[in-house]
Amino acid sequence: MHKHESGILAILTVLALGALAARPMLGPSLPCSDDVGFHLLRAAQLDLLLRQGILYSRWAPDMGLGYGYPLFNYLPQLPYYVVVLLGRLGGGLNVGVRLTFALSLWASGLAMYRFAREHFSAVAALVAAVAYMYAPYQAYDTLFRGNLSESFAWPLLPLALWGLGRLARHGGRKWVLLTALSYAAILLTHNIFAMITTPLLGLYVLVEAMEGRVFRVGRDYIRRLVPPLGALALGMGLAAFSWVPAILERSVVQLDRLAFGFPFSYWNHFLSAGELFLSYRPVFLDLMNPSPPRTLGLLAVLCGLPGVLGVMWLKTGRQRRQVAFFGAALAGYAFLMTALSRPVWDTFPLLQLTEFPWRLLSPAALCLALLAAGATDLIPRGKAQTVWGVLAISALIVGDLFWLTPRYCANPLHPGAADIRAQELAGLIGTTSAGEFLPVTVKALPATPADTFLDRESLPEGTDVFTETTTLLTGEVWLDLPQAAHLVFNRFAYPGWQARVDGISQPTFPTTPEGLISLLVPAGAHLVEIAFGTTPLRVAATLVSLLSALALVLVERFGRRSRTQAPVAASEALSARWLLFPVALVLLKTGLLDAVESPLSVHRLQGGGLQGVGVSTDLVFDHQLRLLGYEPFAVTTRADAPLALTLYVQDVVPGGPDYVIYPELLDAAGEVWIDFPYAPTVYKPPPSQTSNWPPDQVAVLLFDLWPKIGTPPGRYTLALKVFDARSQFTYTAYAGDQAVGPRVILGEIEITHPRTPFNVETLAPEAERMSALLGPVRLVWASIGASEAHPGDPLKLQLAWETAASPQADLRAQLTLEAANGASFPLATLPLVHEDFPTTQWQVGDVWRGQHTLRLPARLETGSYRLDLRLCALSGASCASMESTAAIGSLSLTAPERLWTVPPLDVSLDTRLGASVTLVGVQLTPYQMPLHAGEPFTVTLVWRDEAELDTALRVFVHLQDDSGYPVTQSDGEPVQWSRPTTGWLPGEIVLDERTLSLPPDLAPGRYRLVAGLYAPEGPRLLTADGRDAVLITELWVAEP
Repeated sequence: MHKHESGILAILTVLALGALAARPMLGPSLPCSDDVGFHLLRAAQLDLLLRQGILYSRWAPDMGLGYGYPLFNYLPQLPYYVVVLLGRLGGGLNVGVRLTFALSLWASGLAMYRFAREHFSAVAALVAAVAYMYAPYQAYDTLFRGNLSESFAWPLLPLALWGLGRLARHGGRKWVLLTALSYAAILLTHNIFAMITTPLLGLYVLVEAMEGRVFRVGRDYIRRLVPPLGALALGMGLAAFSWVPAILERSVVQLDRLAFGFPFSYWNHFLSAGELFLSYRPVFLDLMNPSPPRTLGLLAVLCGLPGVLGVMWLKTGRQRRQVAFFGAALAGYAFLMTALSRPVWDTFPLLQLTEFPWRLLSPAALCLALLAAGATDLIPRGKAQTVWGVLAISALIVGDLFWLTPRYCANPLHPGAADIRAQELAGLIGTTSAGEFLPVTVKALPATPADTFLDRESLPEGTDVFTETTTLLTGEVWLDLPQAAHLVFNRFAYPGWQARVDGISQPTFPTTPEGLISLLVPAGAHLVEIAFGTTPLRVAATLVSLLSALALVLVERFGRRSRTQAPVAASEALSARWLLFPVALVLLKTGLLDAVESPLSVHRLQGGGLQGVGVSTDLVFDHQLRLLGYEPFAVTTRADAPLALTLYVQDVVPGGPDYVIYPELLDAAGEVWIDFPYAPTVYKPPPSQTSNWPPDQVAVLLFDLWPKIGTPPGRYTLALKVFDARSQFTYTAYAGDQAVGPRVILGEIEITHPRTPFNVETLAPEAERMSALLGPVRLVWASIGASEAHPGDPLKLQLAWETAASPQADLRAQLTLEAANGASFPLATLPLVHEDFPTTQWQVGDVWRGQHTLRLPARLETGSYRLDLRLCALSGASCASMESTAAIGSLSLTAPERLWTVPPLDVSLDTRLGASVTLVGVQLTPYQMPLHAGEPFTVTLVWRDEAELDTALRVFVHLQDDSGYPVTQSDGEPVQWSRPTTGWLPGEIVLDERTLSLPPDLAPGRYRLVAGLYAPEGPRLLTADGRDAVLITELWVAEP
């Protein structure tokens, strides 16, 4: 076969084999992923600039809430130019992003084939191309992270390596051109990708410049190093206009927002060996939110492992050198992705800029692909190697299917400035996670977006503004000032902004705290111009790039050709029959695997339940939200380690309420011992609004439950509750017709001592620390959660204790409320932390947290109070008080105005609920028939307290249809949570006004209005005849 024809055949074969990997990127919309929305809006910003004739800008004028954002001074723009170009060819930017992803995937396969073909046979190079295209991390990067820039960089790395190898061995001006342009493109695509691959490129040059079996550093070796290292230097120079300011101007933006905060701290992102070499997973067809892990993939490793083990049996020294080098590089990258490398990361701050160690999977996947090529060439060429190639390629594709099953989300087809503004108003500034490129002078974001260029509030009274014109990067105002004034312009101050008054440059100053541009303008008529320009550093960097481009032109024009013709590893070409293989694979995937259930793809929603779940359940909240099961969790965990929880949930009725599923870690007293249920970093959550969940799919919810700092050892309960996202109403779980309760108990957890002892510095806020030595323990922090309160209110007491000496008895805390008039009110005697962990088990130096909820007595009067704490030593049934007392907080208490007579009623009920509360009656507004859909109506419940309560009961008012389903409701503590029942006095009348809104689509007819009381963690209170709700009246809803 002619060389030209074999090249075309190889290209077609690689493209065909990559079709299954590229297909998900060409779906109906963009995949649901972490960052693809960011990249789409960045491309939109670039498109807006280009449409105004601005070919290159470091400033994103529509970002930063319209005040501007130096995004493009720090993030390279090359991929976005490609997106804009493809988008303008047809389909818009949304299609442009999808095409860029797909073309990058195909290009990575072609580039890898060409690089591997330099050293290995055609079949081996084909295996390497497939291993690279179907690397699980490439699919994860594209379909689940949505990282356009990293995906765009994947084909550039093998191109740069190919050029470097040719230059080191043979020289040649076209290889200088390829290497310099490839490396420059990497630098202009993704800063971190460039940082983690540059060492690989440099070391590869050192290895490829070797000759013979014995390595010597001599003149010839140095001479061979010059062309590839010079090409890399030219590539760096070409991209200097981008990366030099990005590095040297870091101090003028707020990159510390990313430094070590969750989830950006590198130590949270190491991979375990199990994650690194993850085995195959079947596709879960019913799953709403697949969360593929980050991995090299066990099947890919098995395809490459023989290459390392059999390196000495490879035919040529060049092949052995390639496998040895990339095997060693793979081992190095794998080590740096595990927690064993933590000391290395701690030592080198530059490495920490990578943020996520698993980012090294990109170059690691390239190394593994080369090893797979080496393994293939261990097989004798001919039929045996072809069979191995078919098997290896099939395994690599099958091993990636789990990562090639994204879900798709709606994104604007033609995004613009309004879409950028909408995302920023939702809290994500400048298409970045933490607003890390805000100028350092921005201490607080302005209260409103920028809709004008000149801040009119900065103008003195009597100013005449004749004209005000703006473009994306400039603005000018012609005005007449009655007096000198500091004018403020709605642009963030940042190096590059320049101001002129009547054509004369003027200094600018940032305002405080918003960091806006301000300059002093004298009285009189003036033309004030503001424009974003450049800086000396940027000019110098651009000059370096221009000189490098000139040098590259000179090399191309006058440089030498290759010293010798570089031989290809083997002269045989691919057979045309290889084209049949990808066709068969596509037909097998689309015609069989996608249509028929198999071990590769399964439906797990079967028979009304979920198959293959560790613990199967069928609990229903609000008649529609189903807890289908959960995975077994660890029954023992350390106090400083997370507890992993996996739940499977289904919302079977679309368009209903939006639910929040919330796990809790509780002690025996009901105190919650987690601050917030974090999600694992690899997790891809379902849509936040459960009303948008498809009813025939399952959502998997993953949580990392971190105990609070200072959590003491002991027994805890893992529980789950579901509440309404809008009203905060907690739903009761039902198993069939049987009420389980508002909390579902999942199991018991034993928390043990932390691996690293807790300390006061991490537990207690510095401004609130104290030091009160109370016998053998020291109180180092106390918080009562409020400075103002009402009778019956809860006090959320938090204490931090440090052991000064080993306690010989179990200590208790006696809490007393001291009034300003000298009256004393004992509140409670409590364990210092909880009953499971008495102080007799404490060791010297231990630091522990205590949490308790107290109720203020209902009979307290208005005034100032101090909360005192004294310890006592428990001895049998008595507790001997110690002398020392610590004041742990003060309260300003306001008693309510109390009502003792019943007002006029529209409906008289006089129904007692439980033993302590009577629903006397109600007032209705409006009290006429009929009501109309979409309108509100008010119900005032009139309660009478019969006895003091120690539980804060909650009220429910439901408007029910004939089936008993509430079509609208109001739930919560009385009087908008301001009058807890624990603050009521016997005989007191409480008016509890509640407004209910009828749904706009409510069908006309008769509805029942009912009300009642329930305990937050218990059942409803019953009437004397056993009913759990009181029928108030029937209401009619009229035709619209």
